[in-house]
Amino acid sequence: MGQITETEVSDYWTATNKSVCSITAYPDFGIQYHRSVGKYGTLTAGVTGSYRKKFSMHNTYSLTDSDDSTTVSETVHPGTDQSIPAYIGGGISYSGRNFTVGADYVFRKWSAVDSGTDFIQYKDMDKITVGFSYTPDRYDVRKYWKHIKFLLGASADNSCLTVSGVSGFGWAVSAGMVLPVCNSTSVYWSLKFERDAFPVYNRNTITKNCLRLTVGVSFGESWFVRKHYE
Repeated sequence: MGQITETEVSDYWTATNKSVCSITAYPDFGIQYHRSVGKYGTLTAGVTGSYRKKFSMHNTYSLTDSDDSTTVSETVHPGTDQSIPAYIGGGISYSGRNFTVGADYVFRKWSAVDSGTDFIQYKDMDKITVGFSYTPDRYDVRKYWKHIKFLLGASADNSCLTVSGVSGFGWAVSAGMVLPVCNSTSVYWSLKFERDAFPVYNRNTITKNCLRLTVGVSFGESWFVRKHYE
């Protein structure tokens, strides 16, 4: 839910677009299977998904002159129904004594969403993600650096948009570390580079490069543990 306002200002006029989205809920569903493999290994597999969810958007557009007189004010497609696409995904991971490796696949049915134009169309999107984490020795209490978790990841997708029948492509790589502080509390950071290539008119492309730094804190507690005093 909420409102998005975009304003463009020049020396002679001010243009404002407002989009108001109705309240909606978007539930996800999933199932997971977990089992031990050998002495230290664990295998985890899961499936997630959700159905298509519609929501209503109310869009207004106004154009104001430099003397604050409104020259244009109109409602664009009042009550237009849009939707969040249905998706289904699956993943599998294997954890050993000091490492974890995993892969995910997600299919999103964007073709069911109306773009409102023939030039640009939504299409179904596939995304593959792989990841790897390594901890030197989490059971060694003598050296702190052996408790640090090192992370690597990569992803690729075929975009959800086509322009004149030409599709885009995106990929990303990331690296990070998890630094334990005390008990189950840790500080983590990651650096991610992602590139998206969007097709435009006459088979040219617009490329977007993004470098993202994420820093966070994870708090953990031991719940439902009964204390004993002797």
